[in-house]
Amino acid sequence: IDFTPLNIKLSGLIKKGFGHISGPSWNELFINNNPLIIARWPNENMILLDSVINTGNIISKKITDEGFASFKYKNNNPNIWSSEQDIWISGYFGEGWGDELLPIKSIDKKNKTITLGSDSYYGFKTGKKYLRWYACNIIEELDVPNEYYIDKNNNCIYFYPPKGRIENILLSTLTNPIISIKTCNNITIKNITIEC
Repeated sequence: IDFTPLNIKLSGLIKKGFGHISGPSWNELFINNNPLIIARWPNENMILLDSVINTGNIISKKITDEGFASFKYKNNNPNIWSSEQDIWISGYFGEGWGDELLPIKSIDKKNKTITLGSDSYYGFKTGKKYLRWYACNIIEELDVPNEYYIDKNNNCIYFYPPKGRIENILLSTLTNPIISIKTCNNITIKNITIEC
């Protein structure tokens, strides 16, 4: 879907997760009022983070002279991705309670190494079963129903439709979070319904 004729400018993914300030969300696609998910690899579960080359800058410890984190991968899927542009990784990189979504800067296919394009809150570590990751927003991984890929540069979204008839297609275009809470404790939000 090209959103240019509709005068809608698509937003790409943004850093999210533990310790990161909330910002506007990326565009989410809904078909028949059901949300689709960003095309990802693997489609289910996550991959063990088992060979870190550089832990990277660590926001929580104010370590800023290490550069961006990098790690090795074993599977060949990243070798088929045509470009690193707008590919992100999500997971638990340093602690089991602190998930993050961060951009990839480069993929060295010869040495099977991924380098990030942003600092991590807890850095990258290995040695624990909960230190896992997956990659997302990858056109080559648009391979199962209910996935979509945001092509921010061309202002298009590609999607793999769900089975059955398509009754409607909706796109979220929020420019600000619906709820944003900073430096607070003991907050409870309940009995709220948010609809588009």
